[in-house]
Amino acid sequence: TQDSDVELGIGDDCAVLSVPNDQQIVVTTDTLVERTHFPAAADAEKIGYRTCATALSDIAAMGGVARWASLALTAPEFDEAWFSRFVAGIRRAFAVDNTVLIGGDLTRGPLAISWHITGTVERGKALCRSGCRVGDRIFVTGELGGAAYALSVLDAKDIDPSVLNAYWAPQPRLALGRAIAAIANSCIDISDGFLGDLHHLLNASTTSAVLNLDTVPLASTAQELSRQERLALALNGGDDYELFFTADKTHRPYIETLRKQHGISITEVGEIVGTKDQHQVMTTAGDILRAKSYQHFH
Repeated sequence: TQDSDVELGIGDDCAVLSVPNDQQIVVTTDTLVERTHFPAAADAEKIGYRTCATALSDIAAMGGVARWASLALTAPEFDEAWFSRFVAGIRRAFAVDNTVLIGGDLTRGPLAISWHITGTVERGKALCRSGCRVGDRIFVTGELGGAAYALSVLDAKDIDPSVLNAYWAPQPRLALGRAIAAIANSCIDISDGFLGDLHHLLNASTTSAVLNLDTVPLASTAQELSRQERLALALNGGDDYELFFTADKTHRPYIETLRKQHGISITEVGEIVGTKDQHQVMTTAGDILRAKSYQHFH
């Protein structure tokens, strides 16, 4: 793949990039390790796509364009067939935003994949976690809990492949992230679980939130579970890589237009409030919700 702003690409000690004067750089790094972030001996194409797409999702949450990627890959051996499938998965992920591979590193060892994605965003327009305002409504894209459900049945026999797509084929919402940047006050992508990531926003903004649990969009692929079980997965399951953002209620018509234009559901699920006890998440009934989402060292 090629990009006119890559002055010097793969083959030298560093890549050389040109950044337009009216743009700022947004950068993310994700490391994914076999048996921790994806199952052992999984299909290489699925690994390539998923590990790349989840990193691209960080750029989407900032309202950016995913321009350039660097890959540090540790692999136990050189297996040409495995590498070929791995690259095929990466190409699928790159196609979402025409991202370009500009370099990286290759090392022998237990399978671990580190992505360094560099994007651009209009100067001063990056979406941040710290922008929540009291009175903002909370919106979430897509459905929640599908990836956690898929992970729980990953090894089951006779599972419809479409059920597993929520885990293996997350969709980085890059175009939508750029579109909501015009009206959103804060944004984050859901990786560690909806409640956990909501707390990240609230901590950064010193606010609290009230959620209407009846409106949380639950995974349609987990119909065999009770509503309460599906809700638990939606709130704490993680790995959905949907966006949730806050915006003033006056922007509801624009958000509805985006829903139609992009063909992606966008659901209002709550409101940002100010309370004496900051960073709380409450239900409309007044119950306190506590996150049980992924912890990196527990």
